Amino acid sequence: MGIQVRAGLGAVMAAALLLISACGEANPGDDGVIDEVSSEEPTEAAPAPELPAFDPPTKFDAAALVAMPPEASDSKVSIGGTNILPLPVALSGTTAFVASVNRLQVVDAITGEVLTTVEPALAAANQPGIGVFVGSNPTEAPLLAEVDGAAVVLVPFIVDREAAGTEAPGRALELIGVDAATFEPVLTATVDLADWADDSYNSVNAVALAHSEGVVVVEVSGGGHQTIGIDLATREQVWTRDFGVEVVAGDTLIGWPTQGSTGLETGIAGLSVKDGEPKWQGNMDYDGHGLKPAGPKYFVTIKDETLSSTEDAFNIVDAATGAVVDSGLGDYALIDCQYDGADTTICFRRGEDWAGAFDANTSEWLWSLPDEAGSRIAPMVTTVWHGAVYGLTENGPVVLDARTGADLEIAPGAAPYLVNEYIGIAADEASGGVAAFPATA
Repeated sequence: MGIQVRAGLGAVMAAALLLISACGEANPGDDGVIDEVSSEEPTEAAPAPELPAFDPPTKFDAAALVAMPPEASDSKVSIGGTNILPLPVALSGTTAFVASVNRLQVVDAITGEVLTTVEPALAAANQPGIGVFVGSNPTEAPLLAEVDGAAVVLVPFIVDREAAGTEAPGRALELIGVDAATFEPVLTATVDLADWADDSYNSVNAVALAHSEGVVVVEVSGGGHQTIGIDLATREQVWTRDFGVEVVAGDTLIGWPTQGSTGLETGIAGLSVKDGEPKWQGNMDYDGHGLKPAGPKYFVTIKDETLSSTEDAFNIVDAATGAVVDSGLGDYALIDCQYDGADTTICFRRGEDWAGAFDANTSEWLWSLPDEAGSRIAPMVTTVWHGAVYGLTENGPVVLDARTGADLEIAPGAAPYLVNEYIGIAADEASGGVAAFPATA
C-alpha cells in the first residue's frame, strides 16, 4: 500500500455526503396514468436569475447566501462542524430537494423560496422533530435517477395503511417520483413491508439507495432490515431481501444478511441492484470491518487488527468480485471515504489530522496530508466533487485539487457540505443551520 496514515488523536465518525445533480423532464408510465400523490400547487414566482456554471466551483459568494429550511440540516451537523452526516438534500441545477420523514420540500436555492411541497398519499408513520444529537434524524437525501431519459427525484416514505375489508392495517413503503424540472409527482409505488415493521418499537425508516436498469432499491430499517427492489415501469416490487446495505458501488449493494435471511451465506455479500441476486457472498476475510464508499468500482473496509489504535487494516475491495486489490496496516481509526463523482476517492479523518486520495479506477494512491516535510496540514474535509476537495483548516475554508492534493483556492468563501456546478450548501452561522451559497468561480 503506497500511503500510510500517521497516528491521530481520534475523531467522531461521519458518513459520506451524497451528491447528485442533473435536470430534465419526466413522463408518466406506459399506461399514461400517474397515481395520485398529495402535493401543493407549485408557486407561481418570477423567474430567478440564471447562475453561471462552474465544474467544479472553487469560490462562493458568502454575501449572497440564502438560508435553507431547518429540515435541511436537522441533527446532521454538530456545533463546531466536526461531526457531519449526509444532508437530506439533493441538488438539481439551482433547485434543492429537501426531504424529511413526512414530506419533500422543493426549494429555489437562489432565493430560498419553497416552491412546492410533496407529501405521501397515505398518512406518514413518522413526524418530524428537531433532534438534539447528531444522527437522531433518520432522513437521508432523495435519489436522483434518470427515468425514461428524464431526471426524476425519488423519495421514500414509511406510511400507515388503514384496514380495508379483510385486510389488516399495517406499515407500508410509499415511493414517490418527482419531475426534477416541473416539480410535479410523476410516479408512486406502494409496497407492503415485512411483519417486523408493524411490530417494531423503533422508528421505521426508509432510504432510496440506487437505481439501475429501471429498478430502484430502497432499504427499510428500524428493528430489522428489508431491502426492496421496485420496478419503476410497473410500480411493483420485483425482489426483497433481509439484508442491511452499507455501501453502494455501481450496480452492487454491499452489506450483511440479517439474522434469519434466506438464500444468503453468513458474511459480507455483494448483491445486484437489478434483481437482488448475490454476485459474491460469504466473505469472512474482512467480516466485521467498517465499510466505506469508494466509487462505482471499489469499496473500502477498515478493521482494528490488533486492538491497537495504531494497527488497522485498510483494504480496497473490488465491488464486483469481493476481492481485495490493495491492503495495508496503519492508523486508520475513524477514517471515512468519499468518491468525487469523477476519478478520485478521498479518505480522511474528519476534524483530525489526515487526508489522502487514491485513483477510483486503478486503486493507486495519489497523495496524503500532512506531507512528510511537515510543511502542509490536512484539511477537515466537508465534501468532494468532480476533482475538488472542499474543507476547513485553522486558516479558514480551502479547496484542494483531488488528483494532486495541491491548493486550488485558499479563500473560497465557504466549505460546502454539498455542492454542484451552481450552488454550495454550507454552514449558516446566522441561523445555525445551512444556507445555499452561489458559485462565482
